[in-house]
Amino acid sequence: MKRATIAITGLQAAGKTSFTQRLITGSYIKSQPTFGVDVEFATYQTLPLQIWDMGGHMAFRKHIWRNYVEQSSGLIYIFDASDFDKMQESVEWFWKCYSWIEKKEIPILFLANKWDLVDDKEKAMDKIVSGFRLNEIASKAMKTPFRFFFISVKTGAYLTEAMNWLVVKHLIGQQSPNTNILSFDMFLRSNDHLAHIHDNSSKRNEVSEIITVYKNKWKNSPNSIVNLFEEINYNEHKIFFASYPDRAIIVTTDNAHVDKAMLVNLLDSMSNLENDDDINIFYTLFEQTKDELLKCFQTDISQSLSCDISMEQSVAT
Repeated sequence: MKRATIAITGLQAAGKTSFTQRLITGSYIKSQPTFGVDVEFATYQTLPLQIWDMGGHMAFRKHIWRNYVEQSSGLIYIFDASDFDKMQESVEWFWKCYSWIEKKEIPILFLANKWDLVDDKEKAMDKIVSGFRLNEIASKAMKTPFRFFFISVKTGAYLTEAMNWLVVKHLIGQQSPNTNILSFDMFLRSNDHLAHIHDNSSKRNEVSEIITVYKNKWKNSPNSIVNLFEEINYNEHKIFFASYPDRAIIVTTDNAHVDKAMLVNLLDSMSNLENDDDINIFYTLFEQTKDELLKCFQTDISQSLSCDISMEQSVAT
């Protein structure tokens, strides 16, 4: 089943990260502010989820939110129902999020969090519905699925009902295999050995030349390639390259976007290769790569991988 992507937005301190952690752990965890984007993986009602928990400060809203919201399968917007001082600012950004995905018609889940801290619940409900103009979106629900819940991440109140609406009613059943991945290559370096984990699909022939270019770029520059990420267009395809000195990934897609954080997480999931003399570590990482690739991309290409190991020639520096 293809992994669904959920973008979680809302102003700072609304409870986005605590909400995400409750989904993953089942418990309330008081969290620190998120800087940038935290990428988390979970499974809800058999559906694999990739959750983009986005920082709520202004800099992140301006420069990060839109890219992730537009790529998502579903949007969760969280408002702190105990803090109406930030309401107008939150209204503005909620409607920005809506405008980014209105034409995609993906489900939107609006959550008024910290309901346990609200004394006059009826008054708060009226202020939120009217202030956010939620009736306007509700009237468009035939095209854009929309639902509003009051929740408490701390107590867990109504989280199940909210997630059931989003996942069970609107995300499960809309899944299809990910056919956008054309090729996958991972290179691993350990002492004098080099491993190349790659798919064996016929489509990789279309991009074999550019794969070789990036392989040599990484292989011949071990001291200069650190935390590098590149995205290029090549013959109607997109090439994504991410690398550390001892490992690198090249993913080719049918002009589809691949999130940088996903590739970095895949690189980080590999064990430390430093000073490992046993080449069997490559075969261990080969099996790990298949599992991680399926987890990240939900693609059949993970079933066609091979691992080639060779001696690495020294490079003059």
